[in-house]
Amino acid sequence: MNDIGSRQIKEMLYLLEIETPISLEEMSRKVRIKIRTIKKDFDIIENFLSDEGFELVRKSGVKIVSNKKDASVEKFREKLLKTLQYSKLDSEDRMKVILSECILKEKMPTAEEWSFRFNISKPSVLKDIVYLKDWLGKKEIILEGKPGVGYCLEGKEESIRDD
Repeated sequence: MNDIGSRQIKEMLYLLEIETPISLEEMSRKVRIKIRTIKKDFDIIENFLSDEGFELVRKSGVKIVSNKKDASVEKFREKLLKTLQYSKLDSEDRMKVILSECILKEKMPTAEEWSFRFNISKPSVLKDIVYLKDWLGKKEIILEGKPGVGYCLEGKEESIRDD
């Protein structure tokens, strides 16, 4: 679920609740998100739903339908709610996630990816990264950003093992 943000999760949770197709205008009022933003989110939502065994139908309104026998709406709703909780992290918890992903992930995460996943602005993520860089610098570990690629950790093994 790394490619989906809390706003899109909220939109999908709303769509899972409705029984009949709904107009974008009505959805916009109910979820308090601008129509233009919802339209922009639909490509992301549609791809995500497809991977989960669901379809976003956009004719005569919008609605989510299951297109696979094993696609359980209740299990999917629980998965979305669990992910929504993850997107409400405070700054300290976000820095823990950033640090752990720099250590554990093969593909280096970018500030844009974290911004999207945490559903916060890129400047907020960059503020977390600056604080984390300062903290790591005191431990002789460098958090290096590579434009368009992502972030990685560099330092002596002894420095990393000590903390």
